[in-house]
Amino acid sequence: MKSLISNTLVALLLLLATGCEKEKVIAAQDLPATVQTYISTHFTGNSITKAVKQKDKNELYEVTLSDGTKLEFNAQNEVIDIDGKSKLPNSVIPNKILDYVTVNYPSNYIVGWELQNGNQEVQLNNQTVLLFNSAGDFLKIEE
Repeated sequence: MKSLISNTLVALLLLLATGCEKEKVIAAQDLPATVQTYISTHFTGNSITKAVKQKDKNELYEVTLSDGTKLEFNAQNEVIDIDGKSKLPNSVIPNKILDYVTVNYPSNYIVGWELQNGNQEVQLNNQTVLLFNSAGDFLKIEE
Protein backbone atom coordinates (compact mmCIF):
# COMPACT_ATOMS: atom_id res chain seq x y z
CA MET A 1 0.00 0.00 0.00
CA LYS A 2 2.83 2.38 0.91
CA SER A 3 4.55 1.76 -2.42
CA LEU A 4 1.33 2.44 -4.33
CA ILE A 5 0.88 5.77 -2.54
CA SER A 6 4.54 6.57 -2.98
CA ASN A 7 4.48 5.72 -6.72
CA THR A 8 1.32 7.76 -7.20
CA LEU A 9 2.87 10.71 -5.40
CA VAL A 10 6.03 10.54 -7.52
CA ALA A 11 3.97 10.34 -10.72
CA LEU A 12 1.86 13.30 -9.64
CA LEU A 13 4.94 15.39 -8.81
CA LEU A 14 6.52 14.58 -12.18
CA LEU A 15 3.30 15.54 -13.95
CA LEU A 16 3.15 18.84 -12.09
CA ALA A 17 6.81 19.61 -12.71
CA THR A 18 6.61 19.00 -16.46
CA GLY A 19 3.06 20.17 -17.10
CA CYS A 20 3.29 23.57 -15.44
CA GLU A 21 5.83 25.22 -17.68
CA LYS A 22 4.98 28.90 -17.24
CA GLU A 23 7.79 30.46 -19.28
CA LYS A 24 9.14 29.35 -22.60
CA VAL A 25 11.86 31.07 -24.63
CA ILE A 26 10.69 31.31 -28.23
CA ALA A 27 12.24 32.47 -31.49
CA ALA A 28 11.54 36.07 -32.53
CA GLN A 29 9.67 34.86 -35.62
CA ASP A 30 7.32 32.89 -33.34
CA LEU A 31 6.00 36.10 -31.78
CA PRO A 32 2.53 37.12 -33.00
CA ALA A 33 2.66 39.23 -36.18
CA THR A 34 1.14 42.25 -34.41
CA VAL A 35 3.93 42.17 -31.80
CA GLN A 36 6.60 41.91 -34.50
CA THR A 37 5.02 44.80 -36.42
CA TYR A 38 4.83 46.99 -33.30
CA ILE A 39 8.52 46.44 -32.61
CA SER A 40 9.68 47.00 -36.19
CA THR A 41 7.53 50.15 -36.47
CA HIS A 42 8.55 51.84 -33.22
CA PHE A 43 12.00 50.44 -32.48
CA THR A 44 13.77 50.63 -35.83
CA GLY A 45 17.42 49.70 -35.70
CA ASN A 46 16.84 47.27 -32.84
CA SER A 47 16.73 43.53 -33.05
CA ILE A 48 14.99 41.11 -30.72
CA THR A 49 17.56 39.43 -28.49
CA LYS A 50 15.11 37.43 -26.37
CA ALA A 51 11.44 36.52 -26.57
CA VAL A 52 9.59 34.70 -23.82
CA LYS A 53 6.05 33.34 -23.96
CA GLN A 54 4.61 33.31 -20.47
CA LYS A 55 1.46 31.47 -19.46
CA ASP A 56 -0.04 32.09 -16.09
CA LYS A 57 -3.67 33.13 -15.95
CA ASN A 58 -3.25 34.80 -19.34
CA GLU A 59 -0.71 34.57 -22.09
CA LEU A 60 2.00 37.23 -22.08
CA TYR A 61 5.00 37.92 -24.26
CA GLU A 62 8.16 39.48 -22.86
CA VAL A 63 10.62 40.83 -25.41
CA THR A 64 14.13 42.20 -24.92
CA LEU A 65 15.67 44.36 -27.65
CA SER A 66 19.32 44.83 -28.59
CA ASP A 67 19.47 48.24 -26.86
CA GLY A 68 18.25 46.70 -23.58
CA THR A 69 14.64 47.88 -23.88
CA LYS A 70 12.15 45.40 -22.45
CA LEU A 71 8.55 45.19 -23.65
CA GLU A 72 5.61 43.21 -22.39
CA PHE A 73 2.50 42.36 -24.43
CA ASN A 74 -0.82 41.04 -23.08
CA ALA A 75 -2.96 38.19 -24.42
CA GLN A 76 -4.47 40.56 -27.01
CA ASN A 77 -0.92 41.36 -28.22
CA GLU A 78 -1.16 44.94 -26.93
CA VAL A 79 1.88 46.53 -25.35
CA ILE A 80 1.37 46.97 -21.61
CA ASP A 81 4.89 47.75 -20.38
CA ILE A 82 8.01 49.33 -21.88
CA ASP A 83 11.17 49.65 -19.82
CA GLY A 84 13.96 51.46 -21.64
CA LYS A 85 17.59 52.12 -20.89
CA SER A 86 17.36 55.41 -22.80
CA LYS A 87 14.69 57.74 -24.24
CA LEU A 88 11.67 55.87 -25.54
CA PRO A 89 10.52 56.70 -29.08
CA ASN A 90 7.85 59.42 -29.07
CA SER A 91 5.65 57.14 -31.18
CA VAL A 92 5.08 54.75 -28.25
CA ILE A 93 3.85 57.45 -25.85
CA PRO A 94 0.28 58.80 -26.14
CA ASN A 95 0.38 62.40 -27.45
CA LYS A 96 -1.37 63.91 -24.43
CA ILE A 97 1.20 62.39 -22.05
CA LEU A 98 4.10 63.35 -24.30
CA ASP A 99 2.83 66.95 -24.42
CA TYR A 100 2.47 67.08 -20.63
CA VAL A 101 6.03 65.83 -20.07
CA THR A 102 7.45 68.18 -22.72
CA VAL A 103 5.79 71.23 -21.12
CA ASN A 104 6.29 70.35 -17.44
CA TYR A 105 9.63 68.52 -17.59
CA PRO A 106 11.44 70.13 -20.55
CA SER A 107 14.89 68.88 -19.57
CA ASN A 108 13.74 65.28 -19.02
CA TYR A 109 12.52 62.43 -21.18
CA ILE A 110 10.49 59.25 -20.78
CA VAL A 111 12.38 55.99 -20.19
CA GLY A 112 9.46 53.82 -19.09
CA TRP A 113 5.73 53.45 -19.74
CA GLU A 114 3.24 51.02 -18.22
CA LEU A 115 -0.49 50.40 -18.50
CA GLN A 116 -1.79 49.20 -15.16
CA ASN A 117 -5.31 49.01 -13.73
CA GLY A 118 -6.62 51.37 -16.40
CA ASN A 119 -4.00 54.02 -15.66
CA GLN A 120 -0.77 54.87 -17.43
CA GLU A 121 2.48 55.32 -15.57
CA VAL A 122 5.59 56.93 -17.04
CA GLN A 123 9.06 57.07 -15.61
CA LEU A 124 11.37 59.94 -16.49
CA ASN A 125 15.14 59.79 -16.74
CA ASN A 126 15.39 61.61 -13.38
CA GLN A 127 13.47 58.70 -11.73
CA THR A 128 10.26 60.76 -11.39
CA VAL A 129 7.18 58.59 -11.91
CA LEU A 130 4.01 60.26 -13.21
CA LEU A 131 0.53 58.74 -13.17
CA PHE A 132 -2.06 59.46 -15.87
CA ASN A 133 -5.56 58.09 -16.41
CA SER A 134 -6.50 56.05 -19.47
CA ALA A 135 -7.30 59.24 -21.43
CA GLY A 136 -3.83 60.65 -20.70
CA ASP A 137 -4.88 63.21 -18.09
CA PHE A 138 -2.28 63.83 -15.38
CA LEU A 139 -3.30 62.46 -11.96
CA LYS A 140 -0.28 62.69 -9.67
CA ILE A 141 3.41 62.16 -9.07
CA GLU A 142 3.97 58.67 -7.68
CA GLU A 143 5.98 58.34 -4.49
